Amino acid sequence: MIKLPLGKNADSLLLFKAPLAIFAKVLLISILAIGAFITFKGDKPNLYYVIDCNIYNSNLTLMRSSEGSHCEFFSDGSTLSGMPEKLTYYDQNLQIVWQKNISVHHAFTKSLDEKKVYVLTSSYHQFLGEKTRFDNIEILDIKTGNSLSSWSSYIEQNLLISLEPRAYIKENHRLPLRSPEEIKNQVYFEFLHFNSIYEIPENSLSDDLDFLKPHGLVVNTGPGLVLFFDDKLNYLSSVHLGKTSTQFAHDVQVGKNGDLLFFTNHSAGYLHSSLHKMDLRNNKIIWTFKSNAQLKNFFNWRFGSVQELDDSFLFSDLTTKGTIVEIAKDGSLIKSFDNPVLNPYTQKPIDMLTLKKLDLNSYLTNFHGY
Repeated sequence: MIKLPLGKNADSLLLFKAPLAIFAKVLLISILAIGAFITFKGDKPNLYYVIDCNIYNSNLTLMRSSEGSHCEFFSDGSTLSGMPEKLTYYDQNLQIVWQKNISVHHAFTKSLDEKKVYVLTSSYHQFLGEKTRFDNIEILDIKTGNSLSSWSSYIEQNLLISLEPRAYIKENHRLPLRSPEEIKNQVYFEFLHFNSIYEIPENSLSDDLDFLKPHGLVVNTGPGLVLFFDDKLNYLSSVHLGKTSTQFAHDVQVGKNGDLLFFTNHSAGYLHSSLHKMDLRNNKIIWTFKSNAQLKNFFNWRFGSVQELDDSFLFSDLTTKGTIVEIAKDGSLIKSFDNPVLNPYTQKPIDMLTLKKLDLNSYLTNFHGY
């Protein structure tokens, strides 16, 4: 287990974790480097668990830890690290290429060709008599950090109110957690709560539905409203996740078959989470997972990650704090384990902001920072 050092601002630091000591990383990577990347012709590539900014192999051995609350790892060995108010892009030798002071909110993801990064950010404006957090979308050039396109929920608030009337009700949008920046600026309200952004991949419905064209974007606004954009951030369409997401959803993404996969934190009156897939041709739920014999009513009230793999689904469960769960397509349990990073005060696994299982062999081979 890994213990996370915390200072006075424990709650904030739990969200934005400090890196491990460099000498520990050097020793660990040196020991494992020779055997970590061995694959044979015809084998599937090794997949690694990415929990926030930590990379683990299938045995939960730590392979790499980066500074930040969320990171993206590139095949050339470079790394993009996000802190609450800063993005830093490092080359494969861990030298800073660029830094950008930007109010990162919740998520950013790299483009499928690794040339751009899609970032959710915050700005603060007066709304209904209160200083309120609004979401923005930025597309940045990964090599320079320069902005290529942007979109503002403050500027587009009338569109969003027409699509989601709950955005207009101030009482519905007290901030569930406040960042250091929001505490400093005495911000207590938010307009919506964008929390995931993904590029749309090649998919089987792209010829039928214009908003599912490859390289567009799908963005979750929080309370059941999902937006679709083209690759220049021109708004195309929206969909409501329906009664299954009366309260809140996370990690909304389009799969290769054109279905919409998402994580529902909880529905009105029900304190348990669930996973869903929606057919975007008719906006009907076609698959749901709530529990199985080993996992009763899992619950994640503030975050939520889900990923569809070839033969399974991976998701996060905070019922016992920081649990990683993988289930087969029929819902049966494959494995379950806790986040290896512990809260030193409670000795329990800390919450995780993001969880994925990725092919990072090229990244780990080309990274030479230690």
